[in-house]
Amino acid sequence: MTDERMGFVEKLFAEHRRALQTHLYRHIRTKSARRPMPAALAQHVTAGYQARIDGGVMSAQPVPVDLRQVLGWLQRKIVFEHRPLGDVTA
Repeated sequence: MTDERMGFVEKLFAEHRRALQTHLYRHIRTKSARRPMPAALAQHVTAGYQARIDGGVMSAQPVPVDLRQVLGWLQRKIVFEHRPLGDVTA
């Protein structure tokens, strides 16, 4: 597929494939060592969303996520746009 025809998600995957594979491998490898999650706590999360847990409480619904920021975080980078530097570093 040529670069012009690739969508945003495809470009992100192509650029960050190794980081995603490493993250998923670690998740799958350690999954068997964990206890199963009770069905009441399970939440279906689709691509482009994340489940948030604040203070041990999970959000009622998945929230949209900026994939560039998440992938940047996995690569130990800070990604931000149109925000004062003080807000980002606070």
